[in-house]
Amino acid sequence: MVDPVVQALALTDVVVGAAVTALLLALVIQLRKRHGTVDPQQLTELKG
Repeated sequence: MVDPVVQALALTDVVVGAAVTALLLALVIQLRKRHGTVDPQQLTELKG
């Protein structure tokens, strides 16, 4: 018999990973919209 706690933790891991990926993708999209680039060198130059 398989322990359901292990399955629940594995599923939770997948869901959290997908949520973090979606959040980071949303941040990159907003960065691209506001600054026109996602290049770290160009973004560092924006620092005032």
